[in-house]
Amino acid sequence: VDKYRGWAVVDLFAQLGSKYSIPPPEIVKHFLSEGLFEASAFEISDMSGASRVERAVASYRAMIGDCATPSSSSSYNPLSDEEQQSLLSKLFKDMENPGTLDLALGTLRFLTFRGLGAGSRKIRPKVWKLLSGMIKPSAVGRWDETEGEMRELYASYKSGILLVSNDAKPRFSVKVEPHQLMEAMKLLQQIQRDVERTRQDRALYRQSSTRATMISILFVYANINPDISYVQGMNEMLAAVIHALCGNNPATDDDASKDVVINEADVFWCFSFILSELKGDLKQSFEGGSSDPDPRLFLDSVLGIYDPQVAKHFAQLGCPIRSFIIRWCCLLFSQDLPLDDVVQLWDSFLAGPQRFRLATYMAVAGILSSRDELLALQDPGLLHELLATLPKTMDFGTW
Repeated sequence: VDKYRGWAVVDLFAQLGSKYSIPPPEIVKHFLSEGLFEASAFEISDMSGASRVERAVASYRAMIGDCATPSSSSSYNPLSDEEQQSLLSKLFKDMENPGTLDLALGTLRFLTFRGLGAGSRKIRPKVWKLLSGMIKPSAVGRWDETEGEMRELYASYKSGILLVSNDAKPRFSVKVEPHQLMEAMKLLQQIQRDVERTRQDRALYRQSSTRATMISILFVYANINPDISYVQGMNEMLAAVIHALCGNNPATDDDASKDVVINEADVFWCFSFILSELKGDLKQSFEGGSSDPDPRLFLDSVLGIYDPQVAKHFAQLGCPIRSFIIRWCCLLFSQDLPLDDVVQLWDSFLAGPQRFRLATYMAVAGILSSRDELLALQDPGLLHELLATLPKTMDFGTW
């Protein structure tokens, strides 16, 4: 029983499906997503901890007029957007009290892991700031004070290395030692090129003020994190954070862009804390030589558990999967999915005990959603083409 508590229960179902010839997608859909996922805090490995969270969820639901308990899938009803918004607000209030902080935080993680609805867009920025680590749970009662301190710190970082004009087309001046100028300008130009290509299907990211903010954040981040600096793809990840904190609301593009500028420091810190957990994988994937576990090996292992036949097929064809693992698991699908879907996925990444390792399971789920097509291909080149377009054909919102 201990072996398959918590997240390992998903692997157990996958192995049972393989043993009894039940396709993995059916196992996930009928036994997990429609039952265990909604009805139980299965992701918590400690049984007593899971029970406490389930009781807390039931209690909080009752407070807002929903007496259904999450302990039975037959009686559990998902919260409406309004109920979720009300409950999240209540949870943040209770986190200000040390006596109720742990259970309130556990309940918030439970709800966020299962996806925040459209009605929670106004409170999502607060959820992300908390779950990313920007605001510590113990500092919830001093939220405004903590935010103020972090905004001042970011302003000092930025003013020390970068000047940005207020022109219609902002101009950038770097403040470095003469011997560092050429390298700094090369970095700045690379970031500018990438930002100009970022999410051009969305008007918000075509606005000069939004671009200036993104360039500033990425340049400051690169300079205070020389161990990783800047790698392509961070621009897409930053766009996801902006969408969650500033652009995921029913405002005009002009209003949203102003919101991005106003909240530049908050976006920087949320982005930075998220990246702090991914730096090892990013560096390993782009440069190699890291002592951290290779995310490619982790995906191979999970795929082997969920569908040995597909894993064997990839191995026999010498499937060139490295580039996809970087894009999917290291950049968290930020290059491959619509922003709304990216933000929904990141809700679960931030709230779950597996954190960003959950991206590997999402990658496996995507592969298995097209398993018949993949198994039918015997040409490595065609397999590569199908994998390249795979995320764009998947509807993550139904998972």
